[in-house]
Amino acid sequence: MRQNYLSEFLRGGQLLCLLTLSFFILVHPAVANGTALINAANPVAISGQVKSADGEPLPGVVIKNLVTGNATVTDADGKYTLDASFGNELRFTYVGFVTQTVKVENNFLDVILQADNQ
Repeated sequence: MRQNYLSEFLRGGQLLCLLTLSFFILVHPAVANGTALINAANPVAISGQVKSADGEPLPGVVIKNLVTGNATVTDADGKYTLDASFGNELRFTYVGFVTQTVKVENNFLDVILQADNQ
């Protein structure tokens, strides 16, 4: 089990190596730069907040994962959580606002929706 985990960790990339007083620490580049290790095989909870351009939280925004079809709605504070994988696109829809589609690049995704003035 440990060997499989190490093989997966080492596959496909350079590692950042830190030397301390008594041992080495190997850090995968995606962890070192703050992005999540997200892939199609491992969907994770993506969370964030949706606000208007003037900074007001938007309750009731529909967020749909365009790959899986799963969806959720923001709470009273404009916050949401939805499972997705790296590269999935999330569509944010709210009456009176321009629909926005955003690609998932990490675990946290805050969105600002613009009012639809048409």
